[in-house]
Amino acid sequence: MDWLTGELNFGMVSLVALLLVFGSHVVRERPELHRFGKRLAMLAFFVVAIWYWYLWEPSEAEEVVGVLLRSLAFSGLVLGCTWLVLPSLAFLRDATIRPVLRAWREYRLRCRQKRVAATQRIVDETERRRREADWQRSTPEREQARRDAEVQAQADAANRTRDKHRREEARLSCLLLRDQYSTELGSRFTRERLEEYFATYMTDSHSAEEVESRAAQLRGMIEEALTVSGVNRRKRFQSLDEIAKYFLQLREAAKRANYDPDTLDSIESLYETAESKALEEFFKS
Repeated sequence: MDWLTGELNFGMVSLVALLLVFGSHVVRERPELHRFGKRLAMLAFFVVAIWYWYLWEPSEAEEVVGVLLRSLAFSGLVLGCTWLVLPSLAFLRDATIRPVLRAWREYRLRCRQKRVAATQRIVDETERRRREADWQRSTPEREQARRDAEVQAQADAANRTRDKHRREEARLSCLLLRDQYSTELGSRFTRERLEEYFATYMTDSHSAEEVESRAAQLRGMIEEALTVSGVNRRKRFQSLDEIAKYFLQLREAAKRANYDPDTLDSIESLYETAESKALEEFFKS
């Protein structure tokens, strides 16, 4: 550092100039190193100028100019050396330090991923055990629900079978009544007309109650047609139970027909009279 306190000479200026020329050529394709060198040289200029000012305490213009020139020369020296050295340091960093740092970051990332995976496995295992425990605890409820579903399914199947049988019996009663008096009815109530009623108003898509109610109405129509034809039709009963069931069905059919109360009372009165006659005839026979 003795040259800093001496006079500037041609050799020193030439050295600074050569360093700047070669340094600028080296960092020509590295603009970030070029800017960094300038900033470092500017810092060196201010540091050396302050140091000179403190050391010499210049009071004249020539001394001030000398301080500035020496500070400028030192900053040029720093700039040239920085431009020459920084590429080598950058290459060394890219070849050694950065791979090490990259490997270190990748290692930390793998460790973090392993920790996350281990934590996730613990969470998954805990969740699986909780689901299994819940499944085991809910076994009685599930078994009860399954049994209830089976009982309900059997009940529904039995209801469907019973309703199907009721519909078939209702249609059959109409069919047998019409076939029994097919000669007397003639064209007043044909078999085709009866089948049309079955296909339209007494199908399996209708409820059993609807089919039975309409069957009672249809039998009433057939009996009315027999009355018009002059046929004295009277049902022959084989037992008291048959009489009771027959008139019970008639009463239930009348109730399902949604007649007004007065009409329903009249029908009930007629059924009572007819039932009394049927009982009287049964005991006479």
